[in-house]
Amino acid sequence: MEQKSVQGHEALAPPSADIAQRYLDEADAVEERRNSQVSTRLQAWTTLIGAAVVFLFVTSNIGLLRLGESSTVPLLVVLMAASAQIISGVAERGGAQRRFTRGRWLYYGAIALCVLGILVSAVLYITVGDDASFLLLAGPAWSACLILVGIGLVQLWSSRHAPRARPDGPTAFRVPARVTTFVLGLVLAAAVVAVGLGDPLLSSVVTILAGAGLITVSIAARSDWGLAYLGEVWRWPQIVVVSIGALVLCALAIAPSFGAVIDSTVALVAAGALAIAGFFVSRPLRARANDRG
Repeated sequence: MEQKSVQGHEALAPPSADIAQRYLDEADAVEERRNSQVSTRLQAWTTLIGAAVVFLFVTSNIGLLRLGESSTVPLLVVLMAASAQIISGVAERGGAQRRFTRGRWLYYGAIALCVLGILVSAVLYITVGDDASFLLLAGPAWSACLILVGIGLVQLWSSRHAPRARPDGPTAFRVPARVTTFVLGLVLAAAVVAVGLGDPLLSSVVTILAGAGLITVSIAARSDWGLAYLGEVWRWPQIVVVSIGALVLCALAIAPSFGAVIDSTVALVAAGALAIAGFFVSRPLRARANDRG
């Protein structure tokens, strides 16, 4: 290939075959170093976690709508948006990145089918209403979740031979992140109470407060107060408590659709337990010097 010289300078001599090979070897080394810091497996796991979040969100919403408790739906939307930010922080901690150089249109098509499944469930509820069975309304949305699960499993299988990433050391669990963790536990406990009692006024108040908090932490998304930062510093105790809270919330929302009657005391006890657990997991497992501040 003919080189074009820069004005005022002579054209460089073309590299020899040996030097060109060294350039190629160095490019391979750079790619290997990059891959050592990027977790393709974590990308797969974040897709699977996202599928679980969508499943809980859609299932809970259908249950609440069939009960006529539409005032609680916006609260679940807020919690789902918060979950998405936390998941993005988890992905960032592990160096996950989205690279779809192959099968890109297949991936986009799967996402389109996922969105279509959720829309079909919504249309069924609007057209048929409460006369439709829970399984009929939830079926298309659950199929969408299965598509996401399929994407995650394909990503997990594709990354089986990928090199193990070497992520940075644990991020400091600083005071702002502890406060956000504790407040998030309180919001989750309040959501459990709102769903368990079915009080529209309480649901509206909790939704307004949770929405205002979400806007605040979204503005400070890249700071120690942000939800994405929680995804970087959280470990298994925090993840377990939030997961249990989400499952309790979903169970309270859908149980009446299957004829189960849950006493309001159960919701209050569950909320109290979540609040207490949120307080304990807002502290690190063990103190470290770089955790202070």
